[in-house]
Amino acid sequence: MALSVGLLVFLLLVALAISRSLDAQRKLVIDQRQAVIAQSRFTSFGKMIGMIAHQWRAPLARQGAMLTELQILLEHPEKNHDVVARFRETLLPRMQENHQQLGQIFHDFQQFFASDVRREVFDICKEVDHTIALIATQQIPDIIDIEFLRPEGKVVVNNYPSAFTHVLLTIIENAIDIFAERDVLAPVVVISVMEYESGVLIRIADNGGGIHVTPIEKVFASFFSGKIEQGMGMGLHIAKMLVEDRMGGTLSVENLPTGACFDVYLWGG
Repeated sequence: MALSVGLLVFLLLVALAISRSLDAQRKLVIDQRQAVIAQSRFTSFGKMIGMIAHQWRAPLARQGAMLTELQILLEHPEKNHDVVARFRETLLPRMQENHQQLGQIFHDFQQFFASDVRREVFDICKEVDHTIALIATQQIPDIIDIEFLRPEGKVVVNNYPSAFTHVLLTIIENAIDIFAERDVLAPVVVISVMEYESGVLIRIADNGGGIHVTPIEKVFASFFSGKIEQGMGMGLHIAKMLVEDRMGGTLSVENLPTGACFDVYLWGG
């Protein structure tokens, strides 16, 4: 009997040790995933700074032109009797509009890089518009068309908008890179949003000729890149982690006759 009790205690201690080891390993995996996500944000920091600079260029140029015009008006008041009217009715409203635009750009990118954001209710369609606007700030060829098949009304979810934007940016930018590599004629990215009782499906399809790897799910593997000009191979891997680990959804891919198609499914739309 004493031996049985001792054996039982020993087994309990072993089980406790194994449980603690598994908890430690689980925590280590979670910490590593968070570190990879954070590293990805820092890796893309340079690209995003370039996007900010490009997006600020136009309003800053307009602001500079209006300040120059205002300086000329003030230096030659005898030739410009309507200086005050011109400033009040035209220049001031435009300068205020530029100021608001610059502030909004800063706010958008501040939200993108925030690591302590919480879940919030947001409109998927509005976030898609925001993502397309960010893409438009980059120096991409005018022939690339990004179409948004907008559903009627709002499509609201309770999730992480900055993570969603990150995922969309990654998928669309990958398509743009493929267009350039393969000299695709009339390149187009089509984004569609479909709402179901259980959630929301966001589909991003392109006509870039598809993904030339087997199995196709390999594109989500870490440090894998299917591009001719090899990148880090972390973009789609991070996107899948964000969707499935942080946002609680699914990210899948398939080849259509014209190109690749990525499906982002978020539960509880």
